[in-house]
Amino acid sequence: MEHLLALQNLHVSYHTPRGTVQAVRGVDLTLDSGEVLAVVGESGCGKSALLKAIMRLLPENASVTGRIVVNGTDIAPYPEKQLQKLRGSLFSMVFQDPMTALNPSMTIGSQIAEAIVVHEPKISKEALRARVLELMELVEIDRPMERMKLYPHNFSGGMRQRAVMAIALAARAKILLADEPTTALDVTIQAQILDLLRNLQKKLHTATILVSHDLGVVARAADRVAVMYAGKIVEIGTAEEVYYDPRHPYTWALLRALPALATGGDALYTIPGMPPTLIDPPKGDAFACRNEYALAIDYEKEPPLLRVTDTHYAATWLLDPRAPRITPPIGVRRHGI
Repeated sequence: MEHLLALQNLHVSYHTPRGTVQAVRGVDLTLDSGEVLAVVGESGCGKSALLKAIMRLLPENASVTGRIVVNGTDIAPYPEKQLQKLRGSLFSMVFQDPMTALNPSMTIGSQIAEAIVVHEPKISKEALRARVLELMELVEIDRPMERMKLYPHNFSGGMRQRAVMAIALAARAKILLADEPTTALDVTIQAQILDLLRNLQKKLHTATILVSHDLGVVARAADRVAVMYAGKIVEIGTAEEVYYDPRHPYTWALLRALPALATGGDALYTIPGMPPTLIDPPKGDAFACRNEYALAIDYEKEPPLLRVTDTHYAATWLLDPRAPRITPPIGVRRHGI
């Protein structure tokens, strides 16, 4: 079956005076129509760079190699003019901070209308107004007739993020890229925005890549989860597989760090050490120096993604038949968290 989106051996590098930062290192991912794929990992692991590479919204000092295949066509070599036609209509992006994504000098309705007109320049005023109201209702903004005349500062954080989502959906994009869309929001509003993303996916059959540093946040929205570390995918599987049968020590560490797993007066678990510099990535497994279960081979040879099931893979030598059997730490059990 042909995937809606397929990233093949994708690399993203930033060229700086100190050296070349290898932000994304050989990522392979697929996304199907109507699917929600969550990409999780610590800050700086390459999640946002991955999304921006798809949209080609990278700074001038960045370079991208590999293939970005959409419906069987590789768009990676496309020049800027061709990419402009795809942004909004094929894929659209929801950024982390809605206040900086919105123009403070324009009303919410005008900003949504602007996104529509870019792709439908001949639309009539009546149809445009109707479409703006339709989009505001779609993202569950109450009293759209009244609120379309308001400015971003009149909206709460959650309402601003809904407005940003309406703009992202203005041209009926097939792929929605959400870059930590709930980070700037409180916990209750986070849940509402994630539920809204899920509802939109069901209504519009829009495929979504949801980026987050918090495994707990994406649990309620994702169909599949890809865990990213030091520019690479280290574990990928269905949400049930990654949450209830995690196999990579980094995934174990992320799950142990969830506040929901804290017991009694114990301090919240923190992953020891620091992520490696990606100017000069370490030899072998990049997580080895922080991994209490590291084997000698981890410091010498990088593990490939090894099969757990047909849909579940993890890049750890612990899955090799010759490796010692390791029991996941307390709080991360084989049959549930």
